[in-house]
Amino acid sequence: MIKLIIFDYDGVIVDSFANCHKVYQIMCKKLGKKCPTNLEEFRKIYGHRSAELYNQLGFSPEDK
Repeated sequence: MIKLIIFDYDGVIVDSFANCHKVYQIMCKKLGKKCPTNLEEFRKIYGHRSAELYNQLGFSPEDK
């Protein structure tokens, strides 16, 4: 009897990075911030800590 099935979804079955990029583009546009339009440019800053990513997108601690 199978009791547990684990899926590693992101990057294994489907690469959802393009969708993640679109979400950040929408969020930044609504909040008046700049998000790279190029997926590869976004990939360069996405791999950092989330605080560093937000800093590079133009968010400050006061934007909470």
